[in-house]
Amino acid sequence: MAGGKRAAQNPDCLQLLERAIDLGREPLAIALLARAQRRRGDSPDVWALAAAYAYWSGRVGEAAEKALKAAQLGTTFRSAFWAARTLEWRDPLLSEKYFRLAVELAEEASDWPNLARASAGLARNLALQAAYPEAAGLARWALDLCERLPECQKRETTYLEVVRAYSETGLLSAKDSDLGVLEEHLQRALSRAYRVRSVYTRPLWLQRFYLALSRGEVSEAAQYLKRATRFLRSRVAAMLFLIPEVRLALEGGAGATEVVRATRPLAQGMDSVFSRYHVLAEGMAAVIEAPERAVAYLEEARTRFQNPLNAVELARATLYLAGAYQLLGDARSARRVLAEAGKAVEGLSDPAVRALVGPSELRPRLARSGGLELYFMGGLKATRFGQAVPLSLRQAELLVALLAEGRPLSAAELAARVWERPVSDVVVRNQIARLRLHVRLDSNPYRVLDRVWADFLEIPVLLREGRLARALALYRPPLLPTSTAPVVEEWRVRLREEVKRAVMETADPHLLLRLADIEGDDPELWEAAARAWPRGSVCRGLAEGRLRAALGDEDRSPSG
Repeated sequence: MAGGKRAAQNPDCLQLLERAIDLGREPLAIALLARAQRRRGDSPDVWALAAAYAYWSGRVGEAAEKALKAAQLGTTFRSAFWAARTLEWRDPLLSEKYFRLAVELAEEASDWPNLARASAGLARNLALQAAYPEAAGLARWALDLCERLPECQKRETTYLEVVRAYSETGLLSAKDSDLGVLEEHLQRALSRAYRVRSVYTRPLWLQRFYLALSRGEVSEAAQYLKRATRFLRSRVAAMLFLIPEVRLALEGGAGATEVVRATRPLAQGMDSVFSRYHVLAEGMAAVIEAPERAVAYLEEARTRFQNPLNAVELARATLYLAGAYQLLGDARSARRVLAEAGKAVEGLSDPAVRALVGPSELRPRLARSGGLELYFMGGLKATRFGQAVPLSLRQAELLVALLAEGRPLSAAELAARVWERPVSDVVVRNQIARLRLHVRLDSNPYRVLDRVWADFLEIPVLLREGRLARALALYRPPLLPTSTAPVVEEWRVRLREEVKRAVMETADPHLLLRLADIEGDDPELWEAAARAWPRGSVCRGLAEGRLRAALGDEDRSPSG
């Protein structure tokens, strides 16, 4: 008996229990948990791990109660972390409070694996609250920290949890060019998950499902969803995968109503969070077959998803509602809801909007802003109502000149701002004529008549409003990378100086680290980032290493 008591009180025993839960080793987890509860039932760590076991078993309500009990008994990383994790859907704001506490506790203890884990959880929480760029930046930082850990500190389950948060938040804010990186991390994580037989396998496959769906790869998405739902037996698990099942059925053109009807008995008497998902699924499934019935369900779903806050599901309900009104021919209501949809998905990337919106026949009708959208930072992309607008580099340069100046420009003024060498007005007019195929323009002097949103114009606005995290999410230099137009080169310098000045003035360590990573080889930024973090922290070490690399001197480190 004494030996068993010592084992239950031994921190290694609790670590073994936590690992058994993470890996889904149910018999071992049950045995270890029973022993720990019998010997030290009032320990906050034991209650927290009991909450973890209930959470992964699908008993969300029971998990939340046990996690809150753990938090009341004592402030440890486990009690704070599992209180935050189990409250994600019920109370995102309280969950955020516990996640931030877990981050502080891990940082104070220099517990870098758990710091990465808690930061990833906080990133997912911020995404629930529609802070998409901040969430994606934090998840990326957590993944970077996780990959730089010494081998002795690396845990497979920590890596898998961080990749899960990175993929979930990354899809919300990534550009199309970033999707390949997301897929690479997911594939690597799934290989590791299979090797250790982790419970994270299912959510990782679900992320691959949404990634494939955003690309229109319906058959591949079906295979990923099949793998994600394999071996799911509980009622809770069935409800968790209801929305993806309906989305796939709608993309495939049939079966959505049958999916909802089959899960309707499961929703009866379940936690309100699952009943909300079922109402949303009812509305989604009815959009094509019975738009008038879909309106009632989707309006109810939007009301239910206001509290507790779930921004992604609120966006999904709003976008589907707009589609239902359009199918009914109610143009006024459709315009109203489209405007609301634009607010609901503010900050989401095009891939995320494509993953939210469906089926395919609705997608061309829905737009995030209802106008022309220009993504010229780091590339050349334009969309209107979600559809690509084929612009040449010269046409993009003309748009930069017309929009950046803020006033009508003559042909001579455009020639001076866009062409490196003098050209005649005839050349300018020919290019303007081609641009008119895609954009409404006023006559000479020229100005854009379309409603336009542009990332390079949004960044200075966000900086003036103090929303630096959102500005950094859009800031992916250089502007139109292959352009040599004078106006583009001027804006590149202006954007770099304004962003750098704003971030340097805040002295925020997270923002400095993110901007230094974006710029890559700016010693001043890396030195400021290193100074902003306390001595001994992993982030300071990372910044100092990058500073030495930028200076080309492995022996130099920042002073002070």
